[in-house]
Amino acid sequence: MRMVFPATALALLVVVLASCGGAASSPTSPTTTATATSAPHASSATAPTATPVPSPTPNTVLEFDSRGGAGSVIPLADRVIWTAVERVDRDHIVGRILERTLADGTTRVLYETSATVQRLTASATWLVWVEYADLWTASDAKVYAMPRTGGARRLIADPLAAPDFWGRFFDMTLIDDQVYWNVNREIAGIWRGELYRRTLPDGRVELVTAVAGSHIGWPAAWNGAVVYTRTEQGDYPVRSNTPGPSHLLRRTADGTAVKIGDGGFAAGGPGFMAYLDGANNPTALFVDGHVVTLGSSYSPGYAPVVSGDWVLWADAFLFHIMRPSDGCALNLNMSIGGGGSSGSTYVPVGIGPTFAALQHVTNDTGTRTLALIDLRRIRCGQ
Repeated sequence: MRMVFPATALALLVVVLASCGGAASSPTSPTTTATATSAPHASSATAPTATPVPSPTPNTVLEFDSRGGAGSVIPLADRVIWTAVERVDRDHIVGRILERTLADGTTRVLYETSATVQRLTASATWLVWVEYADLWTASDAKVYAMPRTGGARRLIADPLAAPDFWGRFFDMTLIDDQVYWNVNREIAGIWRGELYRRTLPDGRVELVTAVAGSHIGWPAAWNGAVVYTRTEQGDYPVRSNTPGPSHLLRRTADGTAVKIGDGGFAAGGPGFMAYLDGANNPTALFVDGHVVTLGSSYSPGYAPVVSGDWVLWADAFLFHIMRPSDGCALNLNMSIGGGGSSGSTYVPVGIGPTFAALQHVTNDTGTRTLALIDLRRIRCGQ
């Protein structure tokens, strides 16, 4: 059972830093149009027929100081909001939520604490994140919220304090002004998965659903409903070393839960939902019901992330920015150059309606910046 908490670079999408690299693109000037291809709209569970050519370097249009290792990154049309953590010494760090306005290039600190800040998500009016001071086991992890306009943080949930809590991890998401999180328990050897929500700012905690013999994870919004992963306990751990299968369920406002596929780790957009199918292939499910397999080379631990028409996912060697509706894709090398200390590594850390965000690490100095790819520059069908 894969439970993700807290993601160290994109909620979700953490790519292992390779040791090879090379020269990076200019940190300030626009670069050439990205190499991309397109494919016909697929109507069955098959991958797009086109094979996009990997670009040798990320086509970044802007880079700026990330103020430490970037965690969750939310690239909006006019600004970028992200979390960063700087280590003071072995046992102390500084965690921040920062915002950079793209028009004038100003960066401001929205929130600062002597703890790790991760799993940041945003709506039009709220910021919600996971915070913990225990650097070794995250045993004090809690969910907090703060208005986008500023103000004091609010404690929203303390999932790890639940009785009979199973494991050490939980998932969390923000859907408009509602925070969803899961609590997984093991009571007398039997799993119990629970999904909760709370309406900001002062709503009461509500139990959305609970199921015996399974665990619940990875809540996401899609097509006017909440989607989550349900993993069956099966014979674990008595007769089997692994749990049973995982399924995606869609729960509507009237409480109806319908299975929509096998697999898990869903991320929803306005027209489609991306997830990992039963064979761990990144897959898109459209509102009209048809399915497209985005790729087959999946790296364990990296889940797809969706914004608008685009999905971001990674395999062992490349990261991919794809528009599933027509197969338009940009595939980029994560490590630039022929290896050695002079190289660079690009790690995908977020995607928005206009930009994809990468963490750029210069191998010889360890310098970390955030780089943006303008999705409007991806040209397909050429």
